[in-house]
Amino acid sequence: MIQISIDLPDANAAISSTLLEISGWAIANRPIQKISFFINGEFLGNATHGFRRDDVGAVFPNIPGSDLSGYKAIADLYPLMDLQRENVLKIEVFAENEHSFVECPFRYALLDE
Repeated sequence: MIQISIDLPDANAAISSTLLEISGWAIANRPIQKISFFINGEFLGNATHGFRRDDVGAVFPNIPGSDLSGYKAIADLYPLMDLQRENVLKIEVFAENEHSFVECPFRYALLDE
């Protein structure tokens, strides 16, 4: 069982920077091996995982490490060739023998100008 939440960016947010702040939390019954992020299907990197999330630990006290379930990353949008006004951020979590993902739409507001 893997559960994932995206805190940033907000769903359907208008992003007006070339840097996209990504954060949220992910928990699993087995140790998380990596958290990868993609924009419009293009792999951009792996998020740093293990940030303190006491709020998640309080809701999932029976999941080991749930209080250290936060992840963070910064995505550089500038070099993306297929960036459009409407885009999709995908967070994919890999744990032992399983993986899961969530998606979050966002708008690249710099293309509105």
